Amino acid sequence: MHPLRIGAIYGFIAAVVQVATIYVNHKLLSTTNGIVGFVGAFLIPLVLLYLSGHFAGRHKRLNEKTTATSGPNAILHGTSAGITSGLIFIILVGLSGKYLGSFLGIVHTHDIFGSVLGSLGFVLAFIGWFFAGVILGSIGGLFGDSLAHKQLKKA
Repeated sequence: MHPLRIGAIYGFIAAVVQVATIYVNHKLLSTTNGIVGFVGAFLIPLVLLYLSGHFAGRHKRLNEKTTATSGPNAILHGTSAGITSGLIFIILVGLSGKYLGSFLGIVHTHDIFGSVLGSLGFVLAFIGWFFAGVILGSIGGLFGDSLAHKQLKKA
């Protein structure tokens, strides 16, 4: 499986988790819960970025079945999966706020400051999730490669 496909799947899952968290916070809970928001909108997507890198790195090492040069290659596969996860995640979250808000019954009021600050926030989030994907995807690729290397040594 290609690392971009792995990253896209994990990014989509992270976006669905965040949209579900927003819906739960706005509609199902009587008051907005900060812990639910933190876990669903930040912690779980970060874990999913790591897992995409882990799966891509492990998958690459298991498919090559060599020990000479596959380590850096597996880590780079994890990095690319992490970057893709982060970018797909933030793009889908940005689109969901625009298109799913009225469908889910979450009303947002927009004025000039909300539009300007919202756009600036999206750009900063795009950059932040890109670098989070680089870091967590690389770490995940490293650990996934290590796990696959141990598995191949046992076989």
